[in-house]
Amino acid sequence: MATRSGLCVLAAAAMLLLAGCAERFTPQRYSTIYLGQPAAEVRRVLGPPTHRFPDRWMYLHDAPFYRATITFRDGRVAAKRWQDAETGGGGD
Repeated sequence: MATRSGLCVLAAAAMLLLAGCAERFTPQRYSTIYLGQPAAEVRRVLGPPTHRFPDRWMYLHDAPFYRATITFRDGRVAAKRWQDAETGGGGD
């Protein structure tokens, strides 16, 4: 009986860990994006964009609200912009 409950706790902990890993677009990860960074590396760090346009990617998070726009030139980051409910908007 103790082994079964131990396995359930272990399984629940693994699920929480995996769920945490799924959230790739975070303020902390966004802060690591730098000018000149290759688009492929941005995708590895932030995950696939919510919206993708020819020259920019947009990432959205609903609750709490925050959004980032990454602009590319020649496949590299040319600009990035952060917006959240607290600060409103602004560049970075």
